[in-house]
Amino acid sequence: MALKRSHSDSTDVPLPKLSGDTLLEVFTHPSLRRNDQEPFDNERLSLLGEKVFEMVLTQAFFDQRPLLSVSEITTRRSQFLSDNVPLLVRAYGLLAHLRCHPDKLPMLETPEEICSILHAYIGGIYIDLGDDPLQELVKSWTNNLLDSTEVPSPKKIKIELANSEPTQTPALSNPLSPAQPNLPFLPLFNQTASQRGVTTEYTENFNQGQWTVECVVDGISEGLGTDANKKSAKEKAARQAYDTMGWV
Repeated sequence: MALKRSHSDSTDVPLPKLSGDTLLEVFTHPSLRRNDQEPFDNERLSLLGEKVFEMVLTQAFFDQRPLLSVSEITTRRSQFLSDNVPLLVRAYGLLAHLRCHPDKLPMLETPEEICSILHAYIGGIYIDLGDDPLQELVKSWTNNLLDSTEVPSPKKIKIELANSEPTQTPALSNPLSPAQPNLPFLPLFNQTASQRGVTTEYTENFNQGQWTVECVVDGISEGLGTDANKKSAKEKAARQAYDTMGWV
């Protein structure tokens, strides 16, 4: 998948594609963690990304010509972090894709959360792709943003999931949005249900060439799907249940 801006200017630098599992982890806030589960949220990636970002950013200034002194490298690094991290998070729309507990929504604009989501994505790049793409990305940021005389206004961006058919790559407004009919939805729905501590069951009935699947959440029917294909009917039931439960 790639995050990219919808305009082309000096800061039009796309974010590298991440795997589906890493993407889900990046955009899952620790507030959704259950006590009896291994952590599947962005806290660990954020910690890793913070350290990696500092190292790669330092190297970007270290490699600049003419050579910078230690004090100049330190000053430029501090300036970049203080001035541009919030800008990058807004410009790439990272917080808009973050899934969290409703009680935590007012906290997402704090400096800590803003840094955390960028660090998590950087950690995801490092885990999935290694050093080279991350170094190229950060060097692009330092070249395009630090020396800019004007601060670019935030732009809307889109997320694209990598697909085996590039022409069929769908745009997402949210990694778990139920309004994406061409994407496999059941794994994401089941993951969200598990994180929220609810149980899900499906009842299936075939009649006159049509499958009818009912999605039951904690013993209550929340979604119904009908299709000639059983899997498609189950997907529809899960999507309806997601919408009914208000998991947006």
